[in-house]
Amino acid sequence: MAEQEKKTVDIGQKIYEIRKSEGLSQTEFADKFHVTRQTVSNWEHGKNYPDMETLMRISDEYGITFDELIKSDRELIRSIDRSRKVASKSIMIFALLGVIVIAAVLVKLMPGIVSKLYYDPTKIVAKAVDEDGGYYETTRLELDARVYSELYLPQFKYEFAESTPQGYGKYDFSLEESIRIEPAKEHQVFGHIARNHIQIYDPTEFRKSDAEFVRDVESDGDIKDWMREDLASLDDGKRYIAYVTLNEDMDYEDACKWIDQFDTGFP
Repeated sequence: MAEQEKKTVDIGQKIYEIRKSEGLSQTEFADKFHVTRQTVSNWEHGKNYPDMETLMRISDEYGITFDELIKSDRELIRSIDRSRKVASKSIMIFALLGVIVIAAVLVKLMPGIVSKLYYDPTKIVAKAVDEDGGYYETTRLELDARVYSELYLPQFKYEFAESTPQGYGKYDFSLEESIRIEPAKEHQVFGHIARNHIQIYDPTEFRKSDAEFVRDVESDGDIKDWMREDLASLDDGKRYIAYVTLNEDMDYEDACKWIDQFDTGFP
């Protein structure tokens, strides 16, 4: 064992022997490999080692195989082995961190990305500015609630909606009436939307009205006679709601004048 240890030559000693055999000073040797004289001195005294790139250059420069250059320096081999292990662990750690970061980003973004594929009650579909400079935005759900209540719930008028995104196409929402024609306390309607499916927690809130009669007028013809006949057939002891839906936009004052011709009272 002692004999074997004796034969062991470290890399610093080999660099010293190469330099001497070439007749180079430490400064001259340092210049060839773009390092300082002190660095060469540290190599030769075993204080530290050249990096792998410099070892390869020394090997190429003096025709010594890389294996011959380092194989007898056990400490250098141990150092390289330790560096390899540290590098492997570092790669694994960074890979794991990368997976965690990607997973965190997906967890953060996926609920919103998936929601884009489904009905979004919070989407702004209309904007307006009133004569006082007030700015208004209408959401998808507010517009749909107005249209639905206009067509099927004349006794109500749902105009205001609040929606809370839950991710993945799911929302909690509430609807509030701006006008309630029936003599009852105003209140909110609550529900849940899950990927294009809407659920009202109290389904009776959206019950359709029982229409006594409906007239579809396709022209500006006189419908007073029709109206008088329809009104005459109603029970005087009951309360009824009359409403008109226009198929195109009309100035408010013009609409009032148009409705007044039918003597239906306050519109």
